[in-house]
Amino acid sequence: MTGILCATSAVASQPPAGSAAVDDSLLRQLFKDSGLDAAKTFMSETELPTEMFSDPLTLLYVVAPDGKISLIRQLYMGTFDSQEYFDAVEQRFRRSMNSKHAQQALEFFASPLGQKAVELEVRFLNDYLWFLSRGKDFLGHYREKTGTENLPPGQRLYLSNRLLRSMNLVAHDLKVTQSILSVASPLNPYFEQGPSDNKSKQMKEDLPEYIKTLRLLFIFRIYGELSENNFKELVKFYESPAGRWYQSVKNKGSLDAQERMNQQARLRVASLLKAFEEGEQEQELLWEMFPPGVRQLFVRKRDPFQALVYPGMDKKKKEVKEEDLTAPVDRFASQGSRLLPLPLEAYNQLKEMDPQLYQDLEFYSKLFQERTELEALSDEEFEEEVARYQSLLERATDVAGRGVMTPLQVEYGELRLVGVLNSGSETRALVQTGDSNGYTVKPGMLMGPAYGVVGSIDQERIEVVERSRDYEGNILSKVQFIAFSASEGSGGKK
Repeated sequence: MTGILCATSAVASQPPAGSAAVDDSLLRQLFKDSGLDAAKTFMSETELPTEMFSDPLTLLYVVAPDGKISLIRQLYMGTFDSQEYFDAVEQRFRRSMNSKHAQQALEFFASPLGQKAVELEVRFLNDYLWFLSRGKDFLGHYREKTGTENLPPGQRLYLSNRLLRSMNLVAHDLKVTQSILSVASPLNPYFEQGPSDNKSKQMKEDLPEYIKTLRLLFIFRIYGELSENNFKELVKFYESPAGRWYQSVKNKGSLDAQERMNQQARLRVASLLKAFEEGEQEQELLWEMFPPGVRQLFVRKRDPFQALVYPGMDKKKKEVKEEDLTAPVDRFASQGSRLLPLPLEAYNQLKEMDPQLYQDLEFYSKLFQERTELEALSDEEFEEEVARYQSLLERATDVAGRGVMTPLQVEYGELRLVGVLNSGSETRALVQTGDSNGYTVKPGMLMGPAYGVVGSIDQERIEVVERSRDYEGNILSKVQFIAFSASEGSGGKK
């Protein structure tokens, strides 16, 4: 299976530079306790279907005709090797090793809950092969199998969605499927595509929905034996920095491995293209590489007088591209007015004041910045996530309000510059607040209602830099000035 225990791909096994610095005992223990070693054993001892590598989630039926799926299956036949696959995962962990996160992940996997979760994941591998064997037939029953009567209670579904998002599996599976399709795309001019080969709508709208549905089915099936509390703790682990690190590195290892298989398939595509262009040995290659049901679909060579780039093609591509860009912009454009920025100084204080809230905000800012998973949600689901994020930001504002540290963190209208002091190399300012109290101000102090930081002081004014973090995690800056009032002129300088 892809993403939860393993992914269906392989890569060369050269150790990366600098890998010797990684603690091998830590890495080996992580592979053992997380179930990766058990998955490797299963995949090396089991006869695995080619579909596990050419269409790992039986999703190509959504975006490609049956004949093209058969073609892709032949291109990828024999490209998988279990040793190379797990070498790829190991290399990625070596390159991305974080000892602190690895130790925390090991603590979870060594716990009774972690051991039970790994046991359930390994047990599911046989079920996963059954899912693959159903192919298009199973695809046709996705929605039926997730009918209202088959869904878990609301909290279980909510937690499953959280687990799916924290594992970032929708984006991962989209990348795998798109990469496989791109490998075969150079053969399109020579291959009978069948009816309706324009699959841009399905790639954009249907595929993410199918991925999400299938992944939820897997999650329900794998962890169904866990109690509600245990499942909640499992979700918390994968939402933690250690859990996200572990799953992110594993996902990247899967993509590394997929790319190696893609390279092998591309070599086969290249040999076909060369034969077609030169008009030599094309029939021999077709007979060697493809069974009768596939090779007959290569009905003719491409007409050499028919340009691969033709008038109007760029326009069609541009129209699709503009449509692709418009939909997410419309959906996200209005969120800035609902998801208000947080002062950066206040945000940083949350690390100590409310670490869990800080982690939740980190997660949501990444979710909204990358957008891939959010674009796969229905309008109702998207609205739920926006409302949840909005609630977190409001909580953060309340928590930050309890962290006000100086009497100068008030509205600028309540602050008056009444004097400037020059003492050696340092310039300080005298400021009076609305209650007529006076304070000495120097660079680096917090000032104003938005956690502004005093940047500089000169003979005319105080510069206050307000830095904030928006809902996507971008840092925004705004400069405020506190100057002498017109009635005081420069008389307050000293």
